[in-house]
Amino acid sequence: MSTPSPDELARQRTQLIEAMSGVSEERWCAGWLHGLDARLHAEGGIWETLGRSIGWPVGDYEQWTWVPWDEAAEIYAKEQR
Repeated sequence: MSTPSPDELARQRTQLIEAMSGVSEERWCAGWLHGLDARLHAEGGIWETLGRSIGWPVGDYEQWTWVPWDEAAEIYAKEQR
């Protein structure tokens, strides 16, 4: 797999955030919003495909920090302890 260009990476990350936002809106309405980033990470599926290729956003929605998929898993595991 080739490394995406900075423009492509920014576009892919924007798409991931938009997709997560759509899910978060539905879950907020159902009262499931707390810990959304950890929940989506744990579910895997398409999220894992994207997360492994472009990184995973952790932290505050307004100021995401992008980390590798496995590093996000370690962060979430520590939060569970």
